[in-house]
Amino acid sequence: MRKLLLGVAMASLLSGVAYADNEVFFTVNKTRTVEITKNVAKAKDVLITVDFDADATGAALTDANVNARIENNSSGAASGAGENVTADTGDFGIDRLSDITDSLSDNTGIGQFNQDSGNFSNQGNVGAFAATFGEASETTPLTEVTNAQAYVDQRTLDNTSELGGDLTQLVDFVTTGETDPMTLDRDIEARMSGSLIGNEGVFQVNQNAGTGNNQHNVLSAALGANSIEALADSGLSQITSGNEITDVNTVKLSLITGSALGNSGVVTFNQATGTFNSQATIINISAITSAVGL
Repeated sequence: MRKLLLGVAMASLLSGVAYADNEVFFTVNKTRTVEITKNVAKAKDVLITVDFDADATGAALTDANVNARIENNSSGAASGAGENVTADTGDFGIDRLSDITDSLSDNTGIGQFNQDSGNFSNQGNVGAFAATFGEASETTPLTEVTNAQAYVDQRTLDNTSELGGDLTQLVDFVTTGETDPMTLDRDIEARMSGSLIGNEGVFQVNQNAGTGNNQHNVLSAALGANSIEALADSGLSQITSGNEITDVNTVKLSLITGSALGNSGVVTFNQATGTFNSQATIINISAITSAVGL
């Protein structure tokens, strides 16, 4: 009886279905190293050489030159100042005034003005203008050029100047504690007020009350419509040498008030009350309106 039961139990075990459940866990560690090295070297040389050989069909050329010299002159006491007066011993009786008031305004075009109440001075205004207006075509290339040049040479050599003012008023000025120098009587004075306003164009002005001064304004302009080249060159030389000045107790004033305002164009102005000065304004213009490309 026991053998039979064991056989049934084993038969049931062999003929039955078997089941299995599996779970798998794992960890992955990954390391990646990337290194990139890139060297770039780039060199570029560009040389453009243009040879142009053609007969010019037009040109605008200007050349403005000034050569001014003040040499071997002498200046001393005014007439009536007294005999044997020197800058160290007395008043030279100097009373110079250059005054521009409510003038040189609201003009159009070209204006040039010089004012001088001094001794052996040079003043000048120079303007040089040129223009060309040629047009290119399919058979005629652009071969016009513009060239403007301006040069000024000013020399003040081996001159003598003696000036003497009123010592009394200077002593009074100091001893009374006065602080406004405008209360002093001026020996030499250059002033401009309410002038050179609202102009359009080119205006050149010089004003002098001093001694042995050079003053010049120079404008050189060359303009080309449809030109291929614009050249400009300017130069200034000023030499002051070997001069002697004795100036004692003189009162000088250079004054510009409410002037040189609201102008359009080119405006140049020089003012001097001193001795043996050189002043120059040089403007040089060369221009084209064509667009030239390669």
